[in-house]
Amino acid sequence: SFYDKAMLGLEGRDRQIENVCESIRSLGRAGIPVLGYHFSPSFVWRTDNHAPVGRYGATVQAFDLGLQEQGVDDMADFGQRRDVAVLDAELLWENFEDFMKRVIPVAEEYHVTMALHPDDPPVKSLSGIARMFINLDSYKRAEAMIDSPNWGLLFCIGTFSQMEGGARNIFDAIEYFGPRKKLVYAHMRDVQGTVPRFRECFLGEGNFDPFEVVYKLMHSGFDGFLVSDHVPGIEGDREWGHRYCLHQRIDGGHRKDGSNEAGIETGMEGSVVGPPCMGKGWKGRLEGWIRIWTGPLKICGWHRSVFW
Repeated sequence: SFYDKAMLGLEGRDRQIENVCESIRSLGRAGIPVLGYHFSPSFVWRTDNHAPVGRYGATVQAFDLGLQEQGVDDMADFGQRRDVAVLDAELLWENFEDFMKRVIPVAEEYHVTMALHPDDPPVKSLSGIARMFINLDSYKRAEAMIDSPNWGLLFCIGTFSQMEGGARNIFDAIEYFGPRKKLVYAHMRDVQGTVPRFRECFLGEGNFDPFEVVYKLMHSGFDGFLVSDHVPGIEGDREWGHRYCLHQRIDGGHRKDGSNEAGIETGMEGSVVGPPCMGKGWKGRLEGWIRIWTGPLKICGWHRSVFW
């Protein structure tokens, strides 16, 4: 991360925070109203990125804390800090408060909403670094600390499903944050199992019922958008997986036939959700559910956001 020193409270953090502020100003000037971010120096972590244990041999991401503690991981060059130790999460909370006090006024001035992603996996410590956003209470604490209309959750449904207690965390978050418009947008995926050991899967075969989650979102007042996330690998995939069918037809946010129907999230995966693949698989069914309700949920059409 280009603000890792800010997260860790190291020398050089002031310059990094100013770079973040200037990036927010640039987003505001460009009319991009949402910035997804995280506050996890050890970032996303998996012990296997291509486990052939999904349905019909699909490859999925998997995590086993016991294996990770033995030195097993599949995260080479993925940006995690492995050269520092932070044993007390309260030190990170101090750094987080300092960071947010400096960036939120800029976000408010430039009309950009900061959407915070949880720690994935949501365990207390990883590779010698404590982790903060591992349960619903940590988000409640952050909200009380920040107290701004320009802050909310990047609601990674899969990560909430990974938390101790599984799917219950998803519905508790929707019930608590949804009516207050703090669920900015959502990553839609699921897992089988919870920390300390889980594996990702196709929607509909994991911890939660996708229909029930979308229904609860709908009736909570959520008016953000859904983004496909960590899609399992299937036979015949190209470099970008079977989402490649969208990438090869989109150029700079516009379909190559000249239209601009696709929704784009720029960030960790560059995932794209839009009309080219509608009508097939779970996204087609999801679109059908949403059309029945004729409500505000978005899985197609423009959405403008950036995720670091």
